[in-house]
Amino acid sequence: MTNAELKAKLAHLHASLPAHVRDTVDLAKIKRRHRAAARRGKPATSLKSTTADKALTRYADSPQLQIVNALLHALMDRANTALPNAFRTVPVSLFGKAGNRLDPLDFHGKATAEASGEVCLPRACVKIVVNICLPAICAGGGASAGLSELRGLSSVRFTNLDVRGTMGPSDGILKVSANLGISFGTLGASGFAEAHGGFAGINIPIGASASANIANVTATSKVLFTVDLRSPKLTSIQLNDFTLRRGAVSIHISGLGAFNYLVSPLLNQLESLVKLFFNVDGAIANAVRDVLQSQLNALLN
Repeated sequence: MTNAELKAKLAHLHASLPAHVRDTVDLAKIKRRHRAAARRGKPATSLKSTTADKALTRYADSPQLQIVNALLHALMDRANTALPNAFRTVPVSLFGKAGNRLDPLDFHGKATAEASGEVCLPRACVKIVVNICLPAICAGGGASAGLSELRGLSSVRFTNLDVRGTMGPSDGILKVSANLGISFGTLGASGFAEAHGGFAGINIPIGASASANIANVTATSKVLFTVDLRSPKLTSIQLNDFTLRRGAVSIHISGLGAFNYLVSPLLNQLESLVKLFFNVDGAIANAVRDVLQSQLNALLN
């Protein structure tokens, strides 16, 4: 492609871009990179985003693909602006509650645990002139705990988009495959705990609280973009192989007094439930993926 043809092609593509994308494209920089790559006899690589979140890496350097770069860059910026509010307002059918939201997420009674057991004081003898021995005394108790709501998913942010390859163009349509990285940070949940029981039929109720932290929640997904180079514009986005990941799960139950021996089984049950919810095909992962897909589709319009 001659310099004149390159200049004309870039000018045409640049003029046809939406205004919010056009402002992110530096035509002079594109031409300099293209000419430098031509002199080296190979395309330039490792194009970096101008934003702090490193939205694009390892992307081929050609005039057409630079325009695609700008389209993807603009989409990521718009998504990072729109998604937090969507996670707070878009209704999801989750945990049996039709009008649920992702943040705060109501567990709707689905994150609860119960435990029961008996604690015994050993037989004891005291010598006061004569030996006086008391029999072993046992008391039964029951406890329950639960997490009420989860907060923090609205801190969602696309952190990187690693373009892995392209197919085409064919009849002006280019397909771009990429790996998407997403961060949610640390999530927190609040809840309750209670216990009851006692000696010789005397009931002793105790109320307490529960809380949980889920550290380093992230997600990855393969993404397939379809780009119409004649417009140019993104025409479709498809998330595939979406995976939600989490770090350590930490759950705390404040003291249950005489019934503290029931805290451990409660913690184990709640931790297992939280881990189940964050599985690849868990309830939360599926809901997050669906909201991300719907919001990305909306940004194409």
